[in-house]
Amino acid sequence: MLSLLHSKRFSISPYGLCICTLIAAATLARFILIYFNWPVTNSDEGNMGLIALHIAYQGDHPTFFYGVPYMGPLEGYIAAPLFRLLGPSLFALRLGLLLLFILFLICMYYLTRLLYTRGLALFVVVLLSLGSTDVIMRQLKAVGEYPEIELFAALISLLAAWLALSHPSSDVHPATWLKWRRILVYGLLGLIVGLALWVDFLILPFVATAGLLLLLFCRRELFSWSGLSLSLGTMIGAFPLIYYNLTAPPGENSLKTLLSLHQANGAEGPTLYISLLKQIFSTIMIGLPLTTGANPHCSGTTLASFGSTTSSMLPCEIFQGGWSMGFLVLWTSATFLVIAFLWQQRHRGSARNWSLEQRQDVILQCCRLMLLISAGLTIVLYVSPHALDQCGSNHRSICCQSLSGSLPIYRFSLPHMRTYRNSRCIMASMDGYQEIRDTTDHARKSDVHLEGKHPALYWCHISVGDRAHLPRNTRGSSCPRFRRYPGS
Repeated sequence: MLSLLHSKRFSISPYGLCICTLIAAATLARFILIYFNWPVTNSDEGNMGLIALHIAYQGDHPTFFYGVPYMGPLEGYIAAPLFRLLGPSLFALRLGLLLLFILFLICMYYLTRLLYTRGLALFVVVLLSLGSTDVIMRQLKAVGEYPEIELFAALISLLAAWLALSHPSSDVHPATWLKWRRILVYGLLGLIVGLALWVDFLILPFVATAGLLLLLFCRRELFSWSGLSLSLGTMIGAFPLIYYNLTAPPGENSLKTLLSLHQANGAEGPTLYISLLKQIFSTIMIGLPLTTGANPHCSGTTLASFGSTTSSMLPCEIFQGGWSMGFLVLWTSATFLVIAFLWQQRHRGSARNWSLEQRQDVILQCCRLMLLISAGLTIVLYVSPHALDQCGSNHRSICCQSLSGSLPIYRFSLPHMRTYRNSRCIMASMDGYQEIRDTTDHARKSDVHLEGKHPALYWCHISVGDRAHLPRNTRGSSCPRFRRYPGS
């Protein structure tokens, strides 16, 4: 009897075995890549390395990414204990990203299984385990927001969909332990929403649609202990963001800073129309192909010459434009099918007369529509003429990749304007030096001085425009200043 209970308790289905194998293989492949220092680092990653070093060895608790007073450095906090354990290195900085990737795949599996089928969930995990060079590169660079926003978007959608689908009807009185479980899930959802808002406001489309879904189908719970748990969790998760905005000088809160950056490159009159056309061109030719797994034949700079087409650019435009148009057709078809189903249900009588099966079908379709609307809002934000100053430049990827017409989960690119323009990071070791320049600064070999017998990792952040968010012991643009940290 005990052996029978033991076998039942620890049995695993074929789907579960396949999922575990896929996640393990995808994680191992990415572990090998970061072990051999791929991809090449840049100044943003150097900035995150500085944050992790300051947290690990100086006891700092930075609220935001240095120079960006609206983006929380969650990756720096994850890397800090790894720096203490393994020593400061690029590998240790990126190692924590693998945990975010694993959690993302798990959430995507359960989200797809909840809204569709196990078979499709397995197929989704297979697709997300793969990826183009650009997609994998963004998963493995500790530059802030990419892996964690993907995870938060999937987890917010999963929790909101589960709460809506499992909400008891008005004539059912669930057990006390079921009520407390839902209260705890609401608190977890609030915590994730708060953390996501602190990390980056790019999560807002998913937060807004999840909130609307709960307002439609869980309205009674939102005005009970569950709503209090949701609010409390949100305040705890977003505490760094709330505290900063309450103590920031007038006119320097994170929201105003973000809006000023968003409007800094805005245009008016006829220029606004041209800028909008450039944004649409950038979305179709560059943004969507890069962030939905295509391997573009041409780079963004090649296609950035809006309005001019040559014979060499024609294959690129056909491939990347066709890819994006197919993506948009699938999104439009999925949206139309969901709206058509909901419209039919609306004309079949009042919601009070629906059977339990009809109610569950409507909630299920609304959960799918939640993901589709989130994707549509993301595209609208990207197409905004204030988003970029040059077609296809400085685009940023966020969560949720489009997989098929029946599974509207999307990963799109959005601009992410920085408050600093002239910055670079130099990493030096006993084997020599490697210079990574993002903008106009020019480093010299004399900037790097190596001493001692053991390899050491140095981080230098140079010419930061916003001095209010400079790292400790860095003043203005008088760098270079190299420091060696314990354990390096």
